[in-house]
Amino acid sequence: MPSKGRGFRYSLLLVAAGLIALGSVQGSRLTRMREIERFYRWALTAATFSTFGESLEQEKGEGAEPMDDELFADVVALAETALPDIEVGEGDRDAEGQARPKLIRAARQGRDQEIYDVLASPEGVPLAERFAEYAAEDRLLSVGTQFAASQMYQKGSQSQGVGLTSLFFGFRKLAANFLWMQVDAAWHSGQMHRFLPVMHTTVALDPNFVDAYLLGAWHLAYNITAQLSDTPEPQKVFSPKYQRRLGSKEVWYFHAVDFLKDGIRKNPRDFRLYSDLGYAVYETKLLDHANAVKYLKEARRYKHDQWVPRMLCLSLWKNGQYDEALEGWLEYQKQFPASTQAARFIPINTAYLAEAKSDQAAECAKAARAAAALLTAKAADSLSSGDGTTAEKLRVEAEDAEKVAQQMDQMSAEEWEKAKAIYTEILAKDSSDSLANARLSRRAGLEMARQARYHEAVAYLDVARNQYLETESFYEFSDLMIDLKLEGGLPLAVTEQYALERRREAAAYARPDAPKAKRFVECAYALPEKANAVAVPGAAH
Repeated sequence: MPSKGRGFRYSLLLVAAGLIALGSVQGSRLTRMREIERFYRWALTAATFSTFGESLEQEKGEGAEPMDDELFADVVALAETALPDIEVGEGDRDAEGQARPKLIRAARQGRDQEIYDVLASPEGVPLAERFAEYAAEDRLLSVGTQFAASQMYQKGSQSQGVGLTSLFFGFRKLAANFLWMQVDAAWHSGQMHRFLPVMHTTVALDPNFVDAYLLGAWHLAYNITAQLSDTPEPQKVFSPKYQRRLGSKEVWYFHAVDFLKDGIRKNPRDFRLYSDLGYAVYETKLLDHANAVKYLKEARRYKHDQWVPRMLCLSLWKNGQYDEALEGWLEYQKQFPASTQAARFIPINTAYLAEAKSDQAAECAKAARAAAALLTAKAADSLSSGDGTTAEKLRVEAEDAEKVAQQMDQMSAEEWEKAKAIYTEILAKDSSDSLANARLSRRAGLEMARQARYHEAVAYLDVARNQYLETESFYEFSDLMIDLKLEGGLPLAVTEQYALERRREAAAYARPDAPKAKRFVECAYALPEKANAVAVPGAAH
């Protein structure tokens, strides 16, 4: 009997040892799966931000050299050989028209399982290990805030009401919810200084708490800034990180930008993060139409609410992409025939597109006439020097330039008539429509300037910009007044001198690959440089 008892105990010990070994194996497997999942999410997000033209290492600091771009390049190289052929779809080409890498195309087309299989393959494991190593060394700037056990012992890492016990026993979501209650309490008690650290701790504990990102960004961009006064432009300071002049309000806006981007890095398939970043912050608060378009387009790629395409069309319109906005509204009207927004903005975008063509044709005509004058002068010089052959050649070229100018004049007039007819029809239904009135007033001011009546043009636009304050015409008219004063040699007001200085500073810091204003009419002759008339960022065009 004693020997049987000992044998039974030995058997239990062996079973226990086997279970411990199995548990260890399963634990290691689970840890590896979690690392692969985290690596996969990072690769998806990196592909998205690369499509946006953003470096993964934008926020370089004093620490170790970031490895984001280098690691992502290796991931792209692996995917290029391991992924099957990926169709080149809409939006899958870069600015030069070249097809984007397979990884980026696969991410844009939602081929997530294929991407995961490549990253989890034997060839992908070394990259996943490098990812884990770099992340542990804080050498990846694009992974978003993450929770690690070691952080619990770092100074300042403890938050009231969240202890080690709840974290160790896997109640991170519960702890995150508890912390979020503290964010709400801080808001209602006016303790704004507690927002950022508690919010960041909340989403570090629960990276998939998307509602925390959305509401937190709203607090940062709207509630906190509601009581802040606007910073006078001369007192704003240029931020190398954001490539912007910032006052106190704008700093909070960019806290919201960073917070939502952190959410995107950890939840790259949730449209709400893209749409709030695009419309609620970039469009509404920063008047950054280009970035609004970028993120709203990404939001539309995933399952989204009905309002997302509408906001995208509005941002396209404000960014001067009138043809794309019009196409978007027409598609929206097919889906929702009773849409009052589509009925409103289809004619407006049609008119803006015609107006833009009219303005650009007028610029081309001006450039062609300048070329004709220069060629005529050169022909006269050649003739006076006895070179009749060259003079005749230059004279013919001058005549060709004048013909181009006349063709551009005709196009400008025809396109304006299309726009004018639409604005007139809008006013026939509602004579107080501020947008239609503003566009007709703008054209009247331009016509005066083309007749060299610069004083009258500026005075007329000054009255009009104050009359139609409910539109963005105020900013557009202010820019136009500066341009016309420079063109007509009129003195600038003090505020206009400040605005011109801000233009120059913005131009000095502009990225060489920054998108240019969209052209709808190509010019046969080079347009003159406008060194002093660089467009102010955020202004309507």
